[in-house]
Amino acid sequence: MRSIIALLLAVCLLLTGNAFAKGNEDIVNMTEENKVVFAVITDPHMGSSEPSNTNKMFHYNQDILKWMIEEINSKSDIDFVLVAGDITKDSEPINHVRAKDLLDKLNVPYYVIPGNHDVQKTSVENEMGIEDFVNIYQGHGYTLDRPYYSLDPVPGVHLVALDSASDPSLANAWGGNLSEEQLAWLDEDLNTSQDRTVILMTHHALINHSGKNDSNWYINNRDAIKTIMKDHGAQIIFTGHLHITDIAEEDGIYDISCPGTSTYPLAFRMATLEGDKLTVNTFWYPDEKVRGIAEAEFLLKGWESTLEEMKGEFSDRYAVLQLEKSLPDVSIMVPA
Repeated sequence: MRSIIALLLAVCLLLTGNAFAKGNEDIVNMTEENKVVFAVITDPHMGSSEPSNTNKMFHYNQDILKWMIEEINSKSDIDFVLVAGDITKDSEPINHVRAKDLLDKLNVPYYVIPGNHDVQKTSVENEMGIEDFVNIYQGHGYTLDRPYYSLDPVPGVHLVALDSASDPSLANAWGGNLSEEQLAWLDEDLNTSQDRTVILMTHHALINHSGKNDSNWYINNRDAIKTIMKDHGAQIIFTGHLHITDIAEEDGIYDISCPGTSTYPLAFRMATLEGDKLTVNTFWYPDEKVRGIAEAEFLLKGWESTLEEMKGEFSDRYAVLQLEKSLPDVSIMVPA
């Protein structure tokens, strides 16, 4: 979309010569049909120098993330990338450095949020806290010291990045929660964003996914979030944490759970907003030998999910979701 607008502007300027330089201030408001394409990466769990590979593929996940970044860079129409938390094994400085070095090779902006493995827990030593996380990823959504934010990554789209991981009540747990302050901010933010298509991103899940009954997979006060979303017509939220390929729907809200970068089947999501449709695709790491190792590690050391849930049904890997309102067209100003 950005390249189309840039080309249109260039053609208009060539046709009109240096009209602005001559003092001609006449301009025309033109409308361009809007199409937005973005990728979603989650749960890289960067774990350098780990003695055991485990089901989080510590011995391979740098190569896997590198491939995903190269694959995203190979696509000419990508507008931005979302990174939905658990960037590191347990928020070790060296793992943040290595993950960020790779993410910085993306050709487009990327926006991050913390996962439960990116914040301090009383059971884990030598890890960095949420303040450190925000400082490390300044410019990738963060412009303040607050661990949540919103912005417009492209015209017509409003991104809301929620911090479900760092609430003090979670110091001994791996579940999610939003502070009352963050909930109030979310309500106010969405109230002023109803002229755009809203995308939310959080690490923990918002809507029940079949077979996932442990409350730690979800945000404790998720009902309050869903009420705010429904009040303001927000329908889309991308989540990680579960590591499964699944799309859950409730009252018009779609919780798009993204497979983990670091766990079987080693995948990331691509999404396209066009008109009143959201198309979601899934791309798997192509090395079958490494995916086979990931499958074996998962069977040995995985959690309550099954291989089928990790891969997802076809309709969860590739889906076209109907939205209640269309993505706004883009207005640009060109010389008359």
